[in-house]
Amino acid sequence: MTFDNSKLIKYGTLILTILNICFFSYSIDYLNEIYDKLKDKCSFYLDYNIYILFTFLISVFVLLSYLCCGRISSIVLFIINGVATYSVGIHRFSKINSLCDTKCRNNCSELVDLEDKINYFYGVDMIYIFILLILCFLNCICNFIN
Repeated sequence: MTFDNSKLIKYGTLILTILNICFFSYSIDYLNEIYDKLKDKCSFYLDYNIYILFTFLISVFVLLSYLCCGRISSIVLFIINGVATYSVGIHRFSKINSLCDTKCRNNCSELVDLEDKINYFYGVDMIYIFILLILCFLNCICNFIN
């Protein structure tokens, strides 16, 4: 039994969007609590993390495109979301020590705690998107065989 890949991506995007909105809300709330205390010590890294969190909201646009637009535009936005998530995640994982050096880590321990959570969540997002793409690929193979 096979099903349409667009439905798989649609429902997968719904789950991804819910997870991303929850994490974004938690992170922004946490940043609101620590912002005044850290804005002078590590403003660059604080701003960087705020901008990074907005990439989690790309999945909201993908979900809205499923509700308002056609299938092709939604799939294109899903691919853009995947590329953006992987690009930002890889950049984050490869440059994290140069973005926040030892002095930054010592002065901004709350931000380092949030950084660890963001890194973990990027990993989860990247794995989730990868699994969705693998399922779509396997579904295409099953459709081709049948």
